[in-house]
Amino acid sequence: MGKNGKFIENLKYDIRGLTELYEASHLSIEGEDVLDEAAKFSSHMLQNTVSSLDDKEAIYT
Repeated sequence: MGKNGKFIENLKYDIRGLTELYEASHLSIEGEDVLDEAAKFSSHMLQNTVSSLDDKEAIYT
C-alpha cells in the first residue's frame, strides 16, 4: 500500500504478486478490512490484465 492507504497501481505489472495477494486475501476473517481491499484490488487488476498476459504469466495464473 502506498502512503495514501491505497494499493499502488504499478502492481498491475506484477502478475505473480497479484495472484499471491488474491490467494492470501481469501484467508481473511471478518473485520480484516485490509485483506478485503486486497481481494477487491487484486481481483480487479487480474481481470483487467488477463487478456494481455504472455504465455509464462498465463500459465502461472
